[in-house]
Amino acid sequence: MIRSVPLILVAIVAGFGSVPAALSAPAPTVASAEAKLAGASSRQWILVRLVVFMDVAAGQKCRQGETYTFNAQHQVDIAQCIDGRLQHTKGVWSVSASSPYDLVLTVPGHAYDLSFSDDPHKPQLRLRDREPGIAKLTQDRILTLSDD
Repeated sequence: MIRSVPLILVAIVAGFGSVPAALSAPAPTVASAEAKLAGASSRQWILVRLVVFMDVAAGQKCRQGETYTFNAQHQVDIAQCIDGRLQHTKGVWSVSASSPYDLVLTVPGHAYDLSFSDDPHKPQLRLRDREPGIAKLTQDRILTLSDD
């Protein structure tokens, strides 16, 4: 009976085939995440495409939008349409490892769990709020790399 247990386990493992790619992928590194975020100089990531127009009397107005522009010198410009006005939050960004497999992106006023899509044709990043406590509902923000 004891000798049949390893054979059953071998049969079960063999039935599943190879290890899924997500489980065998190399752990993300801070350096690779920084390169994906900012590129060689800067990159813009879009949560909602900005719709901006000029009002001669009031200055720059907007209808919608939120973008994050990361540069290689670790500066970020977060542009948001809030109450019809385009507002910019500028500051320093950083990436750190919270575990061997988890990265954290810190921008002015927020810290997010950070991950990237594997699709080279439609690069995306996911920012998940790092709210303490089990009772908090997590919110993912999916940003797409700008074509510009």
